[in-house]
Amino acid sequence: MSGRLVITVFAFILFIVTLVWRLPKTNLPLIMQERIGFFIFSFIISFGLTLLFLFLMMNTLITEHQSRQQLAIANQKLQEYALRIENQATLEERNRIAREIHDSLGHSLTALNLQLETAVKLWESQPRKAQGFLKNAKQLGSKVLQDVRNSVSTMASLPLQNQSLEAAVIDLADNVYQTTGVKPNLNMTAREASG
Repeated sequence: MSGRLVITVFAFILFIVTLVWRLPKTNLPLIMQERIGFFIFSFIISFGLTLLFLFLMMNTLITEHQSRQQLAIANQKLQEYALRIENQATLEERNRIAREIHDSLGHSLTALNLQLETAVKLWESQPRKAQGFLKNAKQLGSKVLQDVRNSVSTMASLPLQNQSLEAAVIDLADNVYQTTGVKPNLNMTAREASG
């Protein structure tokens, strides 16, 4: 900005020096000298105001351009942040499901295996007791199957958790605002997906 200001002031001074240098050096009546002086003064003021207007206009345009660049950078960072949050949320959900599978399915399958092993060992010597273990194994098998279905259903469910995309984006923007203090400006237009 200081460079533009120096150039503007230099142009104004150069204009005044050139104008004064080119004035005719004739002896005119006092009234004519006053009129010419007023005309020159008005011309200098008009030129100065024009230069000031151009200077301010250039500063405004350059500032707006810089603001747009900063906004584009902030928008890019916001998109990267949103992608990181989405990836982090996906990773945490996968870890939770993995723990759930390990904890519930692993224990249930171990218990099922023990019930079946016991039933096999007792089958020849104590068939009634073996049948009880088989019934328990059948119940455990049904429970394990239901747990598997629940886990698969959880993994296959939409990442939006029964929200519309718009609601999910608004939630994400609110989260960004609460975390960073930067309030995103949302402008969404819905588009139908082609099948």
